Amino acid sequence: MSLMNCSIHGEVGIHPYISKALGHELDIKSSLALTDIQRVKVNIYEDNQLLSNDFYLLANEVLSDIKHLVIRNEQDEEKFLKPLMPKFKGGGYCVKCFSMFLSKISA
Repeated sequence: MSLMNCSIHGEVGIHPYISKALGHELDIKSSLALTDIQRVKVNIYEDNQLLSNDFYLLANEVLSDIKHLVIRNEQDEEKFLKPLMPKFKGGGYCVKCFSMFLSKISA
């Protein structure tokens, strides 16, 4: 687990799969609803063995029909995953701040 220095919580864990744009929306406390957050499930396999099963969270930044990506080889990675990665450069978010956001919108 990676750590970050949050201005509110100090040294804390980082949620690495939150895009830079979504993090910005959270920072400015925009009136985001859960429906404004796009989830893309990404399964990464190597030799038919599941290596990673993560959700990437974005602020409606990609085509809404992209819900699940399965990466089995380098061609899949080039075609599907690499185009998403620039959206996460400079992204990530404090796990405690994100939990507070989720608590607030689900109340």
